[in-house]
Amino acid sequence: IEEAARAFAAAPPADIEEWRLGARMTSARAAAIVCDDIVSAADCIRRTEGELSGAQGDALLVVHRLLGDMLGFWVSDGAFAMKRRLGMG
Repeated sequence: IEEAARAFAAAPPADIEEWRLGARMTSARAAAIVCDDIVSAADCIRRTEGELSGAQGDALLVVHRLLGDMLGFWVSDGAFAMKRRLGMG
């Protein structure tokens, strides 16, 4: 355990904003699967957080990363497997 503690202490500090974005990406992926409608899921994000909400600058770049991740996940093998396990496809 001492070795793990030293490695943890030597590691660079966590980037909380990246961690938050990762959590948002996970929830957006889950929402897309649950609603089974990628267009509506993307439109909802665009209206509430994206360009249709008036977001600009860095906030808009974060939303583009979020949408890109969600869309990439939607067409992935993992998403297809998840939908199959849930009886959706």
